[in-house]
Amino acid sequence: MSERFGERYEVLEVLGEGGMSRVYRAQDTRLGREVAIKVPVRPVVEDPEALERFRREARAAAPLTHPNIVTIYDFVDDAEPPYLVLESIRGEDLRKYLDRLGPLDLDQAVAYGQQILSALGHAHEHGIIHRDLSARNVLLEGHSGVARVTDFGIARALGDRTLTPDGQMVGSVGYLSPEQAQGEPVDARSDLYSFGCLLYQMVTGRLPFTADNPVKMALQHVREQPEPPSRIRPDLPEALEAVILRCLQKNPEQRYSSAREVSHALGTSLAAPVEKTRVRAVIPPPATPVERPPLAAPPPRPAPTPWPRVVVGLALVGLLAFLLAFFMTPREPVEVPKLVGLTMEQATVALERVGLKFQIQSQQTSSTAAPNTVLSQVPAGGTRVARGSTVSVVLSQGPLTVQLPDLRGLTVSRAQDELRNLRLTGKIREEPDDEVPVGVVKAQDPQPGARVTLDTTIELVVSQGAGQALLPQLIGLKLEEARRRLEELGMVLVVAEYRHDASVDEDIVLEQNPSAGTQARKGRRVRVVVSKGLAGMSVPELEGKSVAEVRKIVEGLGLELRVEGGGKADDPVVMQEPPAGDPVKEGMVVTVRTTPSAIVPVVQGLGEPEARTRIRAAGLTVGDVIPVYVEGSTGEVVGQEPLPGIEVAPGTQVILYVGDPNAPTPSGAEPTVTPVLPDTDETPAPWVE
Repeated sequence: MSERFGERYEVLEVLGEGGMSRVYRAQDTRLGREVAIKVPVRPVVEDPEALERFRREARAAAPLTHPNIVTIYDFVDDAEPPYLVLESIRGEDLRKYLDRLGPLDLDQAVAYGQQILSALGHAHEHGIIHRDLSARNVLLEGHSGVARVTDFGIARALGDRTLTPDGQMVGSVGYLSPEQAQGEPVDARSDLYSFGCLLYQMVTGRLPFTADNPVKMALQHVREQPEPPSRIRPDLPEALEAVILRCLQKNPEQRYSSAREVSHALGTSLAAPVEKTRVRAVIPPPATPVERPPLAAPPPRPAPTPWPRVVVGLALVGLLAFLLAFFMTPREPVEVPKLVGLTMEQATVALERVGLKFQIQSQQTSSTAAPNTVLSQVPAGGTRVARGSTVSVVLSQGPLTVQLPDLRGLTVSRAQDELRNLRLTGKIREEPDDEVPVGVVKAQDPQPGARVTLDTTIELVVSQGAGQALLPQLIGLKLEEARRRLEELGMVLVVAEYRHDASVDEDIVLEQNPSAGTQARKGRRVRVVVSKGLAGMSVPELEGKSVAEVRKIVEGLGLELRVEGGGKADDPVVMQEPPAGDPVKEGMVVTVRTTPSAIVPVVQGLGEPEARTRIRAAGLTVGDVIPVYVEGSTGEVVGQEPLPGIEVAPGTQVILYVGDPNAPTPSGAEPTVTPVLPDTDETPAPWVE
């Protein structure tokens, strides 16, 4: 096929198509590796809401990194339609595997189950619910047999509704939880129900419910109890059946609470029970004695004695009895040692010590574990199993490495792009070179072809061209000395600015551009700022400016600033010392004062609670609250001190006069209240009779 996605991915073949997406096998032409491309099909693309959910959930699932989850390499959102770039898995999905071989051995079913649960647990910890776990979404790697779960988050993005308008089920109805079938909210326990359906299928070869249409099957998930799997597979241990049936509980509260809890129960489900009786060894009957001839008879010719045969027979009978006793006597369960972190040799010894067998399930790269170190094990450490059982482990291959390409002859930007694509970092070191053009890589370390771990820093030696040199440090030098040093290198000094600075003597370089250490060619112009010292320097006008502005001005002159009054950065300065225009002297300290203020709000006519709120909002505090008698007024503010509109210091107390029908009336007369107005010429009392 000649189809491409962007300029990078060349399609090799179509791997499959479902109701929501099409999957291609493709070649990443930039990194030279096979990938899988998942693209939403036309009905999803034409539904803006579904497409947006696809984008949102793809971004959420992309950070999941786990040995039992298919890795998302990239999400190309700006394409039409958007698509996912996934890790390409060589193998087959679990459904095809079951169709081809039938039910799994119990050890194999438990091993795959724990790998799937490990993937689910990792996703749940990151807030991702699968919602479409099925045998189709579990891939088995052909070279290692490791189970890899795919489509995390995508089922949720594409199927927020359980049934489409035409009654077709979205997702895998055979694994649908009751809450999904009823359109109710779901959580991680919904995935555990789907896992129960999958585990049921692995040990029996069929799903817990079957029907001739998806609606009937969904109703079975809601209403009916599954047939106990032990009726289909009589050798199924009770403990394993109990795990399956608890996962398949209709009520999520009655299921396991987490994938980790299911995995622990699953790991102990195959442990052999301790028998109460033992088979006794077979004791052989006594041998028949050999009759001797009479003494008077003539001695017969010596015959072969039967004792050797008797001895051999007894030995065989004894050996048989021993073997029967050994093999028929039940073996006591032993505790599986914790192997994670041990080397392969250490793990083998630890298992042999308790009578268990060591088996390598697969090998995986690891950025933290040394090669041949155990990364995981099945059953888990601490589990009790029958002596002689096999413990499968995943071993570390060490960190993932990539082969370093030849970057020589590339421009520095192109070389950096190549390194970023390989998850490597480039560090640039420039050197003059008469033959290699400026900005081109002339050497690299490590050398091309070397294998390095991800995130390794690769040194790139880049040509500066001919006749370049490092700029010297000019700051702090006298102007003439700085000029002389540049002339020795064939460069030119240019004074860009003379600036007053009370802390630096006159004619001293304050700044330079480019900075020291920069590579520059002959003839390069280097700009400097030179100090004018104190000569002709006077104190600037600071009043009216904010504290922040004043600080920048004063410190820029090399002077020390002192702020009185506790002003904030945006408070205005109302006084300065020394005054503007005074000559600046060495060691001078400039002092400024601020007067932060607040305006008294109008609270008359408000209830006391609201009045308190407004006063606090203005940066003031409530002082005394004095009850006064005012006809028809109960709980309302009828007066205040200070008057509204007055500028006062923050935190000033405002006294409130509040109407109270129970307050005494002076001289038996009813009081009158003069309205408090901020713009009156006269200042009436806040409360007068």
